[in-house]
Order: sequence, then structure tokens, then C-alpha cells
Amino acid sequence: MRETAPGKPQGATRRLSEAYGRPEQTVRTWIARARKEGWLGPSAKGRAGAEPGPRLRAEQ
Repeated sequence: MRETAPGKPQGATRRLSEAYGRPEQTVRTWIARARKEGWLGPSAKGRAGAEPGPRLRAEQ
């Protein structure tokens, strides 16, 4: 994800919230749903970013 790429500052959820004009909690819900549905891989505690999930890899 571009927002969590190396060299980017913390605060990806806030930046996405501002970019899409939605509350941060809504963005968190989108991310959680994407993980649950297999679009994003699991998170690693204390680390930003995620690998593509199985559904996203299948689309490529």
C-alpha cells in the first residue's frame, strides 16, 4: 500500500480519511473488511502495511 510504504510517516489511516473525506473509524472498518474478505493479508502487531490477500493475488 502506498500509504504504508517505507519512508512514509505514520498516520496512514488519517491520510486516507482526509483523502476520501470519511471519518477515520470508517477507514478502519474498510481495512478490517478487506482483511476479512481476503483482499488484504493479516496485520503484524506493531508494523504498518500488509501483504496482498489471497483474493487480490488471484485477481492479478
